[in-house]
Amino acid sequence: MIGNGTKWVVTLLAIMVLLTSNSLAYCAVCAALKADPWPNSAQSFLSDNSTVQTPSDQVTIQQAVASKSNPKRVDPQRSSSFQQVLAPISSFVPISASSTNLNPFGYDVILDVSPEATEYIQGAISIPYAEFMNNGSLKPVSEVAKILGDAGISERDSVLVYGQCLPCGVNSAYVYWILKYLGHDNVKILDGGIDDWVAAKLPTETVPKILPKVTYTPKLNPGLFATYDYVKNGKVQIVDSRSFQEFGLGYIPKALNIPYDQVMDNGQLKGEADLRDLFSSLDSTLPVVVYSDTGAQAGSVWFALEALGYNASLYSWQDWTANQPRLNVVLEDIHADPNPATQGSPVKITALFGEAKKIANTGSTATGNATNKTILTIKGCSTCGFGSPQGFANINKSSGVAQLGNSGQMTAPSQAGSFTCSAMVKDSSGSNVGQVSMKQIAGDEYSGIWNANVGPGSYKATIVVSASGITKTFDNALDIKIVGTEKDTSKYKKVGN
Repeated sequence: MIGNGTKWVVTLLAIMVLLTSNSLAYCAVCAALKADPWPNSAQSFLSDNSTVQTPSDQVTIQQAVASKSNPKRVDPQRSSSFQQVLAPISSFVPISASSTNLNPFGYDVILDVSPEATEYIQGAISIPYAEFMNNGSLKPVSEVAKILGDAGISERDSVLVYGQCLPCGVNSAYVYWILKYLGHDNVKILDGGIDDWVAAKLPTETVPKILPKVTYTPKLNPGLFATYDYVKNGKVQIVDSRSFQEFGLGYIPKALNIPYDQVMDNGQLKGEADLRDLFSSLDSTLPVVVYSDTGAQAGSVWFALEALGYNASLYSWQDWTANQPRLNVVLEDIHADPNPATQGSPVKITALFGEAKKIANTGSTATGNATNKTILTIKGCSTCGFGSPQGFANINKSSGVAQLGNSGQMTAPSQAGSFTCSAMVKDSSGSNVGQVSMKQIAGDEYSGIWNANVGPGSYKATIVVSASGITKTFDNALDIKIVGTEKDTSKYKKVGN
């Protein structure tokens, strides 16, 4: 009996060791594959284990790591329309040094728009993408033209743009759009990045080239920049290129959500067949407006549509929200309990809302309760709103104030039947790690539970409220600290100590 029992135990242990070895080997392969920067940076916002493998496992893992460090590039099939906007790396061969062209690859200017590049295509100049932006918005045309001219670019130059795939989108696609908006005719995007260039054994430099300053004269193409009125009229197809989570918190009516990372595959624009399938819900004969929070996000989707021959333009979510009736509600208090919290424990997030300061009004005074009033203000004129505001609110035409409900009384969040509240928890990199639906617990107080199944660190909660289709966001309203669990070592204490 003892002998049989011993054999059974040995067999069981052998099986466990085998399973553990295979499991760890799988994790190592996953870690190697997850080193790819684009798929993991966009929305997963998301790391490597030392393992013991069998010889066959080690070969598999080494092959996986090698394939990531020296990937075999397979370019998607590109039609003629794609070749008009993309320059394949396989087409580049340095031209003779005796050429009068300033750049050895046939373009007047090669432009690197990466934010922190350490290696450049030979002859490339550098204008980091952010140079064109001011507080998240495109700088005035005159300033953008000066930036380009000071860098040595004229509107007559042939320009090749390349950059990095970032968590916020493809910055080279947005810079391509900027140049097209300025009326620049001869511009393409490199079909790949600096890593692909290096893998093709093409020459690079550690510092960018400096060109003499010139004058850049723009000839605006206004059709590429959509206006609020153009979007509002409902005669265009609208694409929201933000993440699904952001889209779920509020969007332009009738918008189709196509997240920006869906047009990319391993840092490259997807092939034509895949993109046509992705955009199959759009009518190619009708104009399309693409919007997002950032130009790089919307620019990525816009560029894909451009390559397919769509008549597309860009718009911004910020401009849309700025032109909407707004919730005149403030976040009076917010806290988490417990805070700090232990890793893996439930955290109760509680928010208290109240009325913002009364809007100055020289013509009349809005009626209603003196406290806890939720009102909407219609920007622009008091008789025109978003959609048909009379359907959900009473409008004081002289003050521009829309009152929730079907009476002249102002209503509190707790009285507005459609008032909703949620919290989005993000880590230090800005990645979403949790979303909490908050319920009313008393008056204008809302609460919800976040299960902190995350690593130790600092997290921020953004509160999003909505009433009658109008949304307001309180960014980074709460800091939550998560600490690791401490092992209980009391059972190891010696008796008598």
